[in-house]
Amino acid sequence: MTRGNQAFQREVNTALVMRFLRHSARASRAEISRELGLTKSTVSSIVSPLLSGRVLLEEEETLPSTTKGGRRATALRLNPQYGTVLGIELLPDTVRSVRLSLDGTVRRRGTGTPAHSANGSCSERPNNAFLDFVRAMLNKEILRADSSPLIGVSLGLPAYVRPTDGRIMRSFAFDADGIELARPLAREYGIPVLVENDANCLAWDELGGNTHRNSAVQTLLALIVRMHRDPTGALKREGAGIGMGIVVDGRLHYGPDFQAGEFRSNRWKSGTAGQLSAGPAEGERETAYVSRLVAELFENLSVVSSLLRPDRIVYGGDLLEMVSPVNHGVDEALSGRFIDPAVSGVRLEPAQSGEYAVAQGAAAMFIERLFELPSMTQQRAAGVPLWSELIARGVAAEAGQ
Repeated sequence: MTRGNQAFQREVNTALVMRFLRHSARASRAEISRELGLTKSTVSSIVSPLLSGRVLLEEEETLPSTTKGGRRATALRLNPQYGTVLGIELLPDTVRSVRLSLDGTVRRRGTGTPAHSANGSCSERPNNAFLDFVRAMLNKEILRADSSPLIGVSLGLPAYVRPTDGRIMRSFAFDADGIELARPLAREYGIPVLVENDANCLAWDELGGNTHRNSAVQTLLALIVRMHRDPTGALKREGAGIGMGIVVDGRLHYGPDFQAGEFRSNRWKSGTAGQLSAGPAEGERETAYVSRLVAELFENLSVVSSLLRPDRIVYGGDLLEMVSPVNHGVDEALSGRFIDPAVSGVRLEPAQSGEYAVAQGAAAMFIERLFELPSMTQQRAAGVPLWSELIARGVAAEAGQ
């Protein structure tokens, strides 16, 4: 039993019940009591406000109660109409959005083109331009009609991010740095907002999908490659931006400065543009550059892969549109080396949610944070509410209307 003050213990027990129902899909009060080691009266006191708030639904079981002469047992489950979480992938030229129900079901996906550039009319003040860009996207996405109330928003973007407080430390894609993003947006829109690096969002999507399917804990590398282009569409001299989400035993690894997974090639030298040994050469065909990029990238990953022994390496971003050069880089340049899946046994796979992996992973991250157990020693991610706070603020009262 969790010890401490009664209010904190109640929050922990509530989270335990919600986590159990998340993984069990449906269960009776007796099952919850038995599996979690909570008294029946404790379970009833926890379930009551969740039912009145429409966070949970109660249904009659098809089988009679095992108690002789008793009533049919009733089962509890998450209310799929309770609310949604909005995940948004922000890129300078594209915005993708995904709404997830609490049980991880995709309610809606969408792709749009920004109405204006993030580095538009305020180019002399890029941080201001970036904030205007984010607000324009949120205004468009939040106001989209949906039958369920919005619980929270999570943003994924190419940037060095401190996710504990949603601060953008540096984003080359948006030419912005040192921006506290999550808290000001949460105050402005009146809903919790989380911010995360896009490669980590890809990892969260893989973890979120596995959690929803109740699969085994995994170790994996989530790889994002973004091609840097000028306004004409030509590759810039730095070529590509590369980031990784590192998952060890089912947990995302951030490192002490939240920059774990920020990639630099072992051939990289000070002053080199980009993250590899060189960008695209003058007159080099793009497919040739991508094959060279993949070969150098996976040569670097060979050491990481041999040490971590991940179950798989998942790739997303622009590599999803370049399957042929990716396969060529692996089959031709890396054949027979350790990073070759045929040698290492480490699977190389495209993101399970395709082009929506970052947006869906951003939403999955929020849901995962929502279901976390409260801790007296570890700070909860900024803005993520407790279940009691959700009910108190009236989100649940709107559910099902």
